[in-house]
Amino acid sequence: MARASPKKDRAYSAAEEAVNREIKEKESTSMKVDFSAVSLTPEPRKAGDYPGTLIGHLLNLASASSGQPTLRIDYSDDENPSRIMYANYSLQPQALWKIKRDLIRVGASVEEMNSPQADIEAIVQGLYGYKAVLQYGDPREGTDKEGNPRLYDNFLGVKDPKAE
Repeated sequence: MARASPKKDRAYSAAEEAVNREIKEKESTSMKVDFSAVSLTPEPRKAGDYPGTLIGHLLNLASASSGQPTLRIDYSDDENPSRIMYANYSLQPQALWKIKRDLIRVGASVEEMNSPQADIEAIVQGLYGYKAVLQYGDPREGTDKEGNPRLYDNFLGVKDPKAE
């Protein structure tokens, strides 16, 4: 059996409509923005040293390009915290020297990094919040997902804190 809907008082309905109209008018602000000179991607970093803080990582057991395991380490840019710096590492045996060198430079213990059963995720997670200076070379050329040419950041490595 269908329930009868209560009839609204006409005066109440008119008042309710007026309030709703006023709310909509207040919410419907508009702002014009000129996007004509804005790129879809940020400008690549210029060659130089950038201080950062290790804030995260992503372990990929099989990269899309090579099918081999990779590790991305994320740093916030200490001079511009909303901009993230990424360091990508291959976890193939012949490339492990680079991540070992860089993690020791960030603060991992040599003993831990020399372990035959080193837990890479535990090591990186233990370094969250650590500061490092990241070195970048001149931007490198590449193409985006649509095949358009673009310049990319050229991460070289973590600067040796003893080299200063």
